[in-house]
Amino acid sequence: MKKIIFIILFSVVFFTSIPHLYAANNVKVVDYTESVAQNLAGKIGMGFNFISYRGFNGQDTAPALAARFWFDDNVGIEGTFAFSSGKHSDLYYVGGKLLAIVKNYKTLNLYASFFGGFGDASNNPNDEDASAFIFKIGAGLGVEWFVLDHLAVSTECGLAFLSNSNSNVGNSFGVYADWLPNAGIRFYF
Repeated sequence: MKKIIFIILFSVVFFTSIPHLYAANNVKVVDYTESVAQNLAGKIGMGFNFISYRGFNGQDTAPALAARFWFDDNVGIEGTFAFSSGKHSDLYYVGGKLLAIVKNYKTLNLYASFFGGFGDASNNPNDEDASAFIFKIGAGLGVEWFVLDHLAVSTECGLAFLSNSNSNVGNSFGVYADWLPNAGIRFYF
C-alpha cells in the first residue's frame, strides 16, 4: 500500500513539474484560459455515473453508462443506462437528467440537475416476489471538475423520491447520496 501511495505522489509531482521545466528554458507554455469547462456548447461527454435507486436493502447504488450533451454553455442533458445480472440479483435502469449550470469557474462547474429514471430490480431472478419496478425522480446540485482539458469527474446530491413496487420495500423520499455521492467520470469530445 505504501508503494502505491509513493508511486501516485511521485507521478503527480513529476508530471506537474514538467510545465515549469519548459518555462525555465524559455519555451512557450500553452495557457488554457478557455477550458472545456467554460466552453461546453456542442460537447459530448461519455463515461459512467453511480446511480441511487430504491433496492431491496434500502437505498442502493449501481454503476451506469452515461452520456452528456451540452446544447450551449449553460444547458445540457444526460442519459444513463445501468444493468447488472448475476446469480442472485438483476438490475436494469434507464434515466435522464436536465442540467443547468449555476456557476462556472475556470475548471469547475456548479450545476443544478432535474432527473428521472425507471427500471427493474430483482433480488432473486427465479422468485417473482423478489422482483420490482423501480422509479426515481428528483433534483439536486452537482459539481463537475475538469481534471484535464477533456476529462471531468463529478459528484452530486439532492432530494429524490425513490420508489420500489415490491410491497416489502416501498417508497422513500430524502437525500440521495450514498457512501459515494453519485460520482462519475466523463471524457469530452
